[in-house]
Amino acid sequence: MVKKNWLTGRDRELYELAEQYEKAQTNQQPLYLDASDWADLADWYAMHHKYDMAFKAIEYGLSLHPDNTELLIELAYLYIDEQQIDKAQATAERITEDFLDEVKILKANLLLINRQTQAAEKLLDTIEDKDNMANVTDIVYMYIDTGYPRKALEWLKPRMEIYENEEAFLATTADCYYNLGWLKKAAELYNRLIDESPYNASYWYGLARCYYDQSNFEKAIEACDFALTADEDFAEAYVMRGNAFAQLGNDESAIENYHAAEKYDAISPYFVNIVDGMHLVDLKKWDEAYRKLQKAIDTNQNDEELGNLYAHAAVCLYRMGYKEKAEEYFHKAQELEPSEPDFYLMESHLHLEEYQYDKAIKAWNAAASVAPTAETWNVIGLMCFECGELKYAAQAFERVKEISPKDPKVDLRLQVIYLLLHDEEHYEQLARTTHTPLSEEDVRSVRGLIASEVSRDTLPQSLRQIFKYKR
Repeated sequence: MVKKNWLTGRDRELYELAEQYEKAQTNQQPLYLDASDWADLADWYAMHHKYDMAFKAIEYGLSLHPDNTELLIELAYLYIDEQQIDKAQATAERITEDFLDEVKILKANLLLINRQTQAAEKLLDTIEDKDNMANVTDIVYMYIDTGYPRKALEWLKPRMEIYENEEAFLATTADCYYNLGWLKKAAELYNRLIDESPYNASYWYGLARCYYDQSNFEKAIEACDFALTADEDFAEAYVMRGNAFAQLGNDESAIENYHAAEKYDAISPYFVNIVDGMHLVDLKKWDEAYRKLQKAIDTNQNDEELGNLYAHAAVCLYRMGYKEKAEEYFHKAQELEPSEPDFYLMESHLHLEEYQYDKAIKAWNAAASVAPTAETWNVIGLMCFECGELKYAAQAFERVKEISPKDPKVDLRLQVIYLLLHDEEHYEQLARTTHTPLSEEDVRSVRGLIASEVSRDTLPQSLRQIFKYKR
């Protein structure tokens, strides 16, 4: 939760108003606030991803102040945040005070959402007080949220001298710079704002975004830590910190943060099930992984991801011994994305481990059919090598050499395999013509290996990397 003692000014007032409102709701007691307080309270709830509470506050406010313009404006923005544009439009049409600047800005926002940019700009031209900071801020965020950050900058530039020391204006400018991709300038402003208000979670989060987009993931995590110290309910910081941990390969910490974000509805259970499921696949916890992936399949609303879910669920099913159902899931994945070679390769690898050569060859030929590239045959070769099927590996790498004869790794791989197969004729022929011959020491080491017991780990250290295979 927000650290109350660290809040100042209006932020502290709104925190205390929320406490009063929630206490009154719990005790079923009436509470009277001015319309502007109800509107600000709803906005405060929305900022903290408590949209149910935001809508309830507006509803309560409208019961006390029927058809109040300020409350209807806030309600329309809540609908916009929730992507309920038709309801936002209907709410805006209930407002009778069309002459007010804030009403014009709301209606311009709806026009921009519908890509009616000229109509929106024409309406904004009629605003009476174009230098009013609240108006400027609303317009800037309107342009940012609808994908026009350069137009946002056009509203900021003429007013920078007027409001150069105003915190709200500087924060708006920092957000605009970030959305323009001006990360260093944005970070400078966020740091300046943090110096003035060190317990403002949104400033720390803004700085974290800059670090993340510059691939400085450790610094992004550190900034999110400060954001969450200031406000442990700041949901976006959990998402950002989870993403940063994921980029660093720390899956467990990433998942922990995603689960925290899920509690605030900042991330969908569907996404969390996918992340959990894929992580459990990596850990080879097949039963748990399958349950998570099946949950994601059952709630999937996006066919683009569904094939990948079926394919990984198929791997789990196969490892669990449900091979018939696993093949059914592979076929579903392949039907959903017939041009995706990975699904055929995943199936092929499982069949190869079970010495089901006909099925394995059929699957990898299907992969090579939809993606007849050197990369596809490289994966097939590495897969066969990992499973100890050296003859098939040699055939695959020979296909790679046909497609990409200048690939330096393919000659090294083929030399190793020819030696392991005691195919001196092909080894000598390749060793004479290649630009990447094996060293004498590596040749001796490979010749000392027994082909039936070879694996990547038994190869000389200098050759292990070229046979690295990620499933």
